[in-house]
Amino acid sequence: MRKIQPDQPDRVLQILDRLAFFHEFSPLERHQLAETKDITVLAEAGENIIQRGQQGKCFYILLHGRAEVLGDGDTPPCFRELGSGDVFGEIGFLADIARTAHVRCTERSILFRFSRPALDVQPIGIREKIKDQLLANLARRLEELNSRLEGNPLEQNAP
Repeated sequence: MRKIQPDQPDRVLQILDRLAFFHEFSPLERHQLAETKDITVLAEAGENIIQRGQQGKCFYILLHGRAEVLGDGDTPPCFRELGSGDVFGEIGFLADIARTAHVRCTERSILFRFSRPALDVQPIGIREKIKDQLLANLARRLEELNSRLEGNPLEQNAP
């Protein structure tokens, strides 16, 4: 994975305008993010973005491309497919814990990578909106997991 500097911030801005994650951001805030240096990265198909067990020092927003969340082993099962607008790595980042899964790009992808320092230099309004979106995403994922558990016949037969 390598950092890329947005030589055409208007192109990044067009991507941000389409993603639900950024709908609550003002046009000025989206423009500021599009011009932010050192947060935009490019990952190639087959490249691991997150390794299970590594410390969660950053989180990612997939701007363009596709990735998959994987378990362990030689042929890890795909737990979740990720597309444009999806966020990942936020649990390790927020809780300061080791990564619980691998994430690998399935095609060439452009991502925002936010470390604590990269997030801290953002204006307060942008930081707060990012945090709000992270919490909303976590709540949706928790709701999805709860729904899966409720539909699991093993759980229904448990004492």
